[in-house]
Amino acid sequence: MQTLERTIAYVDLGIVDQNCKLLNDWVGPKTKVMAVVKANAYGHGSIEVAKKLEESGTEYFGVASLMEAIELRQSGIKAEILIFGNTDSSFAEYLEQYNLIQTVSSLDQAKMYNDKGKKIRIHINVDTGMSRFGIYCHNQLQIVSATSEIEMINMLENCEIEGIYTHFSIAEKNDDKYTLTQFDTFKSLLDSLEKIKISIPFKHCCNSSATLLYPFMHLDMVRCGIALYGLPHVKTNLPLVPALTLKSKVVALRKLDKGESVSYGRTFFASDNIEVATLAIGYAEGYFRILSNLDYVLFNGRKLDVIGVVCMDAMMVDATGSNLQVGDFVEVFGQTKTASDVAKLANTIDYEILTNLSMRVERVYFDSVHDR
Repeated sequence: MQTLERTIAYVDLGIVDQNCKLLNDWVGPKTKVMAVVKANAYGHGSIEVAKKLEESGTEYFGVASLMEAIELRQSGIKAEILIFGNTDSSFAEYLEQYNLIQTVSSLDQAKMYNDKGKKIRIHINVDTGMSRFGIYCHNQLQIVSATSEIEMINMLENCEIEGIYTHFSIAEKNDDKYTLTQFDTFKSLLDSLEKIKISIPFKHCCNSSATLLYPFMHLDMVRCGIALYGLPHVKTNLPLVPALTLKSKVVALRKLDKGESVSYGRTFFASDNIEVATLAIGYAEGYFRILSNLDYVLFNGRKLDVIGVVCMDAMMVDATGSNLQVGDFVEVFGQTKTASDVAKLANTIDYEILTNLSMRVERVYFDSVHDR
């Protein structure tokens, strides 16, 4: 039910699609773009985003868990879906039933799937320096052992290797030595596998930043998440645009005399007579409490400072001279003031700002590109 009563995330699916087309053009026809839609498509809505991109030809989606993958399948998504995270072998039947691709990070994990007697399609994750998941291969000295482990996985009759990938630790830095070393190690492993006649269809290592900074690393596929949603973390000439605009409704107005305080803890005192607007957004919507007395919202291009402590269900702004009325909506972030700008104030990253938008934030979808 659409109510537009509190806080709304307006998601422009046309912009997401446009960003995806720009990324496809950038990598060229020999490289596929995997659209990463984990964590509810970074707060944008995984089902809606995936449906839009599949209609435009996206063939691969990336998610973090079995539940996220099944949700897409049950919504009608037919494209390939890779699960990055671990799936317990007791759920192997669902991988087969829903035609999903599972990441495998070790021979032991592959054996557990194999022993279930289900045909499992897999991508092998190689740890070239992230030290998180994957077959350990941090340098050239581990190539032989990693090759041997993958060779044994390849011999399992119920595990079909369709891809192999690694993940960069610090791809946001151009010509970073560590990233280049990770890539060289990964390439050496691929060469080693080729020598023993193990040819894997999809080889991939680039996240959004590496996709934009390191064209020679594109290989068969790139995995794009944050760039897809218009917030690249590196300089690029691609006109990527943020796709989500967060707005919140004004639910109360009051006059405040000089010296009076606002909200819990009395952290803000009016230095003059002011007008205070109460917005229907708080930390239960995912707006960080640490932004108290730090952030601002926009109304008709004007900055209205957040004052006082952010509450669970509300926050207050200085609306003096703005002509703001109850029922109006203010912009918390979007294309002018972005989620990245908010993240800097909160001493975090825009991923966290976006993925923390709770289910209490109403999503409204539209397409400004194709509905012109």
